[in-house]
Amino acid sequence: MISVLLLGCLSLLVFWFHASSTEQVYFFSAREDNLYENPANWSPAYPGTHIREEEKIVLRGMVYITDYKLNIAGSMDLGLGSTLYALAGDVQIGATGQLTNRGELMVNRLINEGKINNSASGKIDVMEYTALPGAYTHNGPEAAFITAGNLHNQGVFNNYNLCKVRGKLINEAVFNMLPGSRLLLRNEAGKWEVIEKELPSSIQQPTSGIMGLDD
Repeated sequence: MISVLLLGCLSLLVFWFHASSTEQVYFFSAREDNLYENPANWSPAYPGTHIREEEKIVLRGMVYITDYKLNIAGSMDLGLGSTLYALAGDVQIGATGQLTNRGELMVNRLINEGKINNSASGKIDVMEYTALPGAYTHNGPEAAFITAGNLHNQGVFNNYNLCKVRGKLINEAVFNMLPGSRLLLRNEAGKWEVIEKELPSSIQQPTSGIMGLDD
């Protein structure tokens, strides 16, 4: 019996080691300048602009992306106190992708098919945000999610703190206002309207439910 248990534990360890060792992690540290596309800023190598499922990029410091699209099929970690600027470029989180933000993300368009965790004191400040069907957005306590244009949600958006939409909020799926959260929308007169409980009846919310990052 003991030998069977030991064999089972050994098999799990081998599986865990294999699974964890298959993920390639790339670190950005701004050693030479702040440009994402400069290979000298990366270790062990420059990952390119298409991050595959088995890859992860870890960004520290100030990072600039020029006018191209960054596609994340794997994962991206923007650390506390770090900033990613892509004011003329887009960032797309694929269906298998995940973005964890504890810094400040400032991009032209942010498109989400996977999962976004805007946590701690993270700030996402974008021109437009589109969450496609199946996407999950977590705007955690003390975090802020701001759009200069429209926020188009077709997935699940859980708002725990501040969400500010300067354009239109187009909700076609689930937008949850959790306790302590605030939603700022412009009314027809151009003034800010603060919503702290439920979405206005004019904004459709056909279903409800809360999911987590591990769901």
